[in-house]
Amino acid sequence: MINQNIISFEQALDLIKDEKRHLLLGNGFSIALFPDIFTYKRLLDTADFSMIPESRSLFNVFDTTDFEEIIHALKISTKVLPAFMADHHQLSQKMHEQSEAIKELLVQVIAGNHPENPSKITQEQFSSCRKFLSNFISGALPKKSQGIVYTVSYDLLLYWVVMHDNDETHNKIILNADDGFRAAEDNFDADYVVWNGYSDSQNIRYLHGGLHLFDDGYDLRKFCWERSGGIPLISQVQKALSKNQFPLFISEGSDVDKLKKIRHSHIYLQSSMKSLSKIGGNLFVYGHSLADNDDHILNLIPKSKIHRLFIGIYGDTEESKNKLLIQKAKSLPLKRKGKNNDLEIIFFDSKAAQVWDAFA
Repeated sequence: MINQNIISFEQALDLIKDEKRHLLLGNGFSIALFPDIFTYKRLLDTADFSMIPESRSLFNVFDTTDFEEIIHALKISTKVLPAFMADHHQLSQKMHEQSEAIKELLVQVIAGNHPENPSKITQEQFSSCRKFLSNFISGALPKKSQGIVYTVSYDLLLYWVVMHDNDETHNKIILNADDGFRAAEDNFDADYVVWNGYSDSQNIRYLHGGLHLFDDGYDLRKFCWERSGGIPLISQVQKALSKNQFPLFISEGSDVDKLKKIRHSHIYLQSSMKSLSKIGGNLFVYGHSLADNDDHILNLIPKSKIHRLFIGIYGDTEESKNKLLIQKAKSLPLKRKGKNNDLEIIFFDSKAAQVWDAFA
């Protein structure tokens, strides 16, 4: 069933009462706080394409600021060239190398533009976001209601928010957050922590990896501020990048390529995808456009046991981007084959959720 009436976030919460609730965050979660930092346009304007100028021109050709779209275009081109050029190998190799270079550049430019430390977020903004997240992972919720927060964002904002000390300005907001990382058993005093993999209490999952997560070939490590002696996380990330060490980071151009990379990456990503496919109750989606290149995630929703999907809409429903979002949302229940329970789609006003400005 599709309910195209836009309701408030509070009305959405009233509908689920004490039922299980989960949250999926898109890049809009970060853009809502720092629109001048995390939009693709801003990233494109500040990226250094001097080593791959041909790829920079493709953004103009395709009239886009989306890095993933250009990565996908280059990969598709390497498959098309053999049909038109007998001697295509050198050009195909160059296109492949540039698509890989754009992925690395995307990581570097996000790290380079990222706020250096949490002080760039005000106490009021921290409290607002913690209040929003408390609807899903608060210790004050009945245990049966507490869910999981999933995110496709690479940045550190969610990490900063859940780690932030409760301030005295507003009512204390207790988050029962657990990202599954623990001190390494064989190196307890290390300046990093590692993913446990066996924690039933894990309720924070980065579906596409993150700037602070590094695969060392054996463990998945998470950079820490406190364990490093107070070195800002972004400084730690930039130091790793300078050594050509790149974070666990899924930035492939297409849905198929993303899924392929996830399946061949650290088991953490596979585990997170599996977790999403098994949830029940209610799922809220905030800051996500339901774009096709995330179908590997969206297709897990009909396979799950959730019975209500709440999708946040920002702005006028007649805007082209929102029309596409609504159309995509309508297609999801049709994919629930062989299920006895229907998937109800309900739209809520993203702005009314006041993720970052409840105390403004």
